[in-house]
Amino acid sequence: MSNRAIQYVLDHVIEPALACDELDKSFKNKVQNSKNLFRNFKRSGDMFKYLQRFKDSHGTGNDDLYHAFKNLGLKTFEDIYDEVGVKFKDEIDDVTVLDDFIIGEEYTSYDIAIFSKTYDVQSGIYLVGDEPNYQAIFIKATLQNGEYPNEWIIPGQLLKYYMYAPSQRYNPTYKRNRAIIHSGNIPIYVFIKEGTVCKLEGIFEYVEYVTEEDDRKWFKLKKKELIKLDRLITAEQYNKELEDDIKNIQQLSDTELKDRMSQSDKPDVITVVSKVYKRSPEVVVATLRRAKGYCEKCGCKAPFIRKSDHTPYLEVHHKIPLSNGGGDNLDNTIALCPNCHRELHFGI
Repeated sequence: MSNRAIQYVLDHVIEPALACDELDKSFKNKVQNSKNLFRNFKRSGDMFKYLQRFKDSHGTGNDDLYHAFKNLGLKTFEDIYDEVGVKFKDEIDDVTVLDDFIIGEEYTSYDIAIFSKTYDVQSGIYLVGDEPNYQAIFIKATLQNGEYPNEWIIPGQLLKYYMYAPSQRYNPTYKRNRAIIHSGNIPIYVFIKEGTVCKLEGIFEYVEYVTEEDDRKWFKLKKKELIKLDRLITAEQYNKELEDDIKNIQQLSDTELKDRMSQSDKPDVITVVSKVYKRSPEVVVATLRRAKGYCEKCGCKAPFIRKSDHTPYLEVHHKIPLSNGGGDNLDNTIALCPNCHRELHFGI
């Protein structure tokens, strides 16, 4: 996707203001904050919606920053709005949508703040859409060293998440708290924040809120089952949740297991997405040629011949995964029989 419109605003409004020696330092700090935000826009349409706020509410001459820009002959967001809309009309419909947030993927605080149109990266609760018919509620939970001691009650399944409490006033009637309490069928997207990374853990629902002895209040949020969701999920997250479910079900007795098994053998369908690294076909071929039809771990002959090209069936494995910075080269690859390949991934 093209982001020419974003760069255009940076070049014609933000950078000239930062380079202007006459602009007061306090105003430059605001402009620098705007630059940080613009650097984090990924879609021109999201940036254009941000400019809309200035078009609609500023430019009256009463805004100090606007007035300072005009006195110094600098272009403002208000000045450039119509120009951007015409010059980049092919880009400004490219906006982030709810389905762009995939369970198991990682995002930044900027991604969340931009989509919710609050542009506040410090917030923990984001209301997406208009009250009372919110499209979604986004929650950013820090589980360690945060202002609030949020924690898992059941890891990955049941979350203790403290209410929005300015000045330590835990009031359920505050707009953000009220939205969660009355969320009903509105999906609550829970992002677990570690450092600058916010991983979308899943879609949750409100259960209740609990008041502690010191009057602090927190929400009990329960993860929705995958089969109840119409949302995208990464293959890695799906496999993780399946493994967790299997571990839990292994604790059941045979009778309990039989009672819980569905009477239908038709599985539910969910949409799973995968992100893959583009691998060098030359490295694959060279690795297989080096193996000469034998597993380079156990030394056994390839178990069968490929139907497609009548070559010995071996699988090329990266010793250091590409996702961990491993190189896509001969030194980092090994040709394996399926059994050895599975052992390296899943064995003790």
